[in-house]
Amino acid sequence: MKFLPFPALVLLLLCVALAGLAAFAASPLLYSVEKDQAGTVFHKNPEVLRQAAANSTTDMVPLMQDVIDGQEPIAVDIRLRDLPAGQHDLAAYALRYASLRGTVFSLDLAGGEIGAFLTGTSLQKTILAELMNQTAAFDAIQKVARRPENSNNTEVQAAVASQSAALKTSIRALSDRYSVSHAGVMDTSTKLSLDTTEYQKAEAEIQRLVAEIAAAELPEADPAYLEETRITLMIDPEEVTYRQSVQMFGVVSPPGVKRTVSLRLDNLPVMSLSTDTRGNYFTSYTVERIRAGEHTIAAGSGSRAPAEKTLRVTRVGSVTTLAAEPGLSGTETGAICSGTVMANYPVRNAPVTILSDGSSRTDTTTYEDGTFEVFVPLSPGNHTLRAEFSSEEYPISPSLSEEVTIEVLPPPVSFGLPEKRFFLMRKRSLRDSFGS
Repeated sequence: MKFLPFPALVLLLLCVALAGLAAFAASPLLYSVEKDQAGTVFHKNPEVLRQAAANSTTDMVPLMQDVIDGQEPIAVDIRLRDLPAGQHDLAAYALRYASLRGTVFSLDLAGGEIGAFLTGTSLQKTILAELMNQTAAFDAIQKVARRPENSNNTEVQAAVASQSAALKTSIRALSDRYSVSHAGVMDTSTKLSLDTTEYQKAEAEIQRLVAEIAAAELPEADPAYLEETRITLMIDPEEVTYRQSVQMFGVVSPPGVKRTVSLRLDNLPVMSLSTDTRGNYFTSYTVERIRAGEHTIAAGSGSRAPAEKTLRVTRVGSVTTLAAEPGLSGTETGAICSGTVMANYPVRNAPVTILSDGSSRTDTTTYEDGTFEVFVPLSPGNHTLRAEFSSEEYPISPSLSEEVTIEVLPPPVSFGLPEKRFFLMRKRSLRDSFGS
């Protein structure tokens, strides 16, 4: 074998090294700033990050559009005094906002203009909810003043005048806060090329609402009457059904300092609240777990004689539904039962009994949305089931679901299957019954 002379060998190795360096220069083995797509905590590609931020903002634009568009129907509901629709639209708005907020934080983009957008739209949700409450209170006060029996009632007219003036001021202040926040969110929305047509309508509706309330005529209050030491109480409506709200308001005189007002229902404490410096207080009470019939609401403050009003709670009918299918809990056979209890509204935290084969009873309770779910142990074979709602603690008539017949099969032999099968069937049952 013939070897190269030493000088020639050195020259050959030098050429190989130079060729390797040239290849590295054209396409380096180590990452470069412009070609690295992953990045680490020690190195991040600026161009890739800029592109990711742009894409993330684009992904968020539809969510941001939904949030600002969702304010217009709420503002319309408030101006038209449609409280149920307003509550529904506010709940939908809260869900849209939560979706946007979750996306923003998951992408770590909560700073700058996006953060300001979140803060502004969150504040507006709070303002809209309070505007709805105070508008409802203002309307309730006007209804009380218009009742024929109150036309010459000095106590009522004084309370109405004081309360209405306070609410006019408060509603105007809420509107001003909304306008300031609206301007900031508008600026961000415009920069991101969002369609602000509906969003601008929301502010216009609120301004119309404020103008209508400002134009409402108020009765004249007797200044001397408001200087006497007393507390007044008015409620509206005076007759209600399940899940309706009662507006309660009055004046503690003489004015000048904030005072504590205690509200009681049938001599049981309901809540305590504070007046403003002019002695006004107002709140609302939602009728839920209370018997049908007449009840006494009393308001007291310090050593003043309590003011009392009678609240009539009327019973309403209910509808109970039931869906059932065979299932397993562990190795125990039975039925997976689900359903609803409705009485104009979902009946929440209410007792429900599942009657199996006309005699056996399994008790459960409805959730906040009026739904329930429970496993009822049953032996293999055919069974009939019905769900019953019945409670004197609610102003709601009892109801019984239609009868459901199911066939319960013997448990499977294989181990580990029963628990899995139960939960799979449970999810399918809920989806088929409630569409969720």
